[in-house]
Amino acid sequence: MGTITSLDDHRPHMTMHTQRDRVHVIPASVFVGIAKGELTVDCLDDRDELMSLIVAEWLDFHGLKGAEELRVIED
Repeated sequence: MGTITSLDDHRPHMTMHTQRDRVHVIPASVFVGIAKGELTVDCLDDRDELMSLIVAEWLDFHGLKGAEELRVIED
């Protein structure tokens, strides 16, 4: 009898928690597709909120002071 392996453990993904308590699990391949121009950010639900979070994380990664404030979503 064969072995059943869950593919979920082998798919790189990113889990993003937004300020509005939404959780998005996005395959890394989506971000690669966006970076290559094969996809647009329009394919993401809550794209504006996610892009703000991604940019804030990127700025924080590069040591920009004040990046934490960029993660706050104002209604």
